[in-house]
Amino acid sequence: MIEFNDRRNLGHLPKPEDYETPLTKARLTEANRRFRQSGVPRVVSTDREKAANIVSIVTKERRKGTINPGQTVGEYLEFLNSISESRE
Repeated sequence: MIEFNDRRNLGHLPKPEDYETPLTKARLTEANRRFRQSGVPRVVSTDREKAANIVSIVTKERRKGTINPGQTVGEYLEFLNSISESRE
C-alpha cells in the first residue's frame, strides 16, 4: 500500500466548526480571505485569480440581493466551492 501525503492548501473547504459560526461581516471577510488564499483547486495547482474573481462576483450579487449564500460560514464556503466547480 502506498501512502499519499497531500500537501495542498485546503482552506477553501469548510471545517465542522464553520457550520456553527454565523456569517457576520468580520467572518465573511475572513472566509473570503481563506477562499482567495487557497485558490480554486485544479489538477496540478491552484488558481488564485479565479478564486478572487468568484469572490468578487458573489460579493456584487449578494449586495444586490439576488443571491443568498447561506447563514453560516460553512454554507458560504460551500456556495463558493459550488460556483468554482460549475465554472470549470
